[in-house]
Amino acid sequence: MRLLDRVRIWAAPILALVVFGLAIAFAVKTGFISRSKLVANRSWLSLVSSIVSAAAILIAAALAYFKFFRGRTFAIRANLTVDVTVLGAPDGGSLHTIVVQADNVGTAPIWNPEVQIEVTELDTLGHTRSYLLRASYRLAGVSRSDRSLIDVLDSGEIADFVIQTMIGRKVWAVTYLVTLRSSAGDAWSTIRAVEGPGAPRQQPRGFHRLIERKSAQIPRS
Repeated sequence: MRLLDRVRIWAAPILALVVFGLAIAFAVKTGFISRSKLVANRSWLSLVSSIVSAAAILIAAALAYFKFFRGRTFAIRANLTVDVTVLGAPDGGSLHTIVVQADNVGTAPIWNPEVQIEVTELDTLGHTRSYLLRASYRLAGVSRSDRSLIDVLDSGEIADFVIQTMIGRKVWAVTYLVTLRSSAGDAWSTIRAVEGPGAPRQQPRGFHRLIERKSAQIPRS
């Protein structure tokens, strides 16, 4: 568990204790709590003490439950699934539609999720080209400037991030390195490789034999 997560977990209980201690000190200083009043209201103090003890037990039980829930407290986890749809283009290239499905399988929300894709193209001449794309969370009927805005991915929530790119006809392989990042500094990554328009096409088994047999049956003139 990262240090920042531990600070978040214990910040609320520690702050509550500090506020309670300051309140007691202020009450003693102003005379609201004194020795004579404590003796005169012993029964009420016993009732308040029981209530405070019960509340402390409940808080401790809640913290213990979250501490061992799924092995970690407020664990931040995500699963990434990449799907690539390929459509042939009139010029011999292809249009790739990349859909990244981000699934928050942890117990804590992922704030300001952002998906970046590093694309690496390999062409038939042996050249390699890499560039970055940013997939967006798109909604129909929303202005283009607001399409990529998503503030939080709650626990158990799934969101699709989409981007399209054109692949040249000489590219035979494309790899997509997908990374999901949060504003807290957490990151998850996965990779997917697909064929490009320039990939060699394998002929079906027996294709060459069929051509030879048909050629042999052609009578000579």
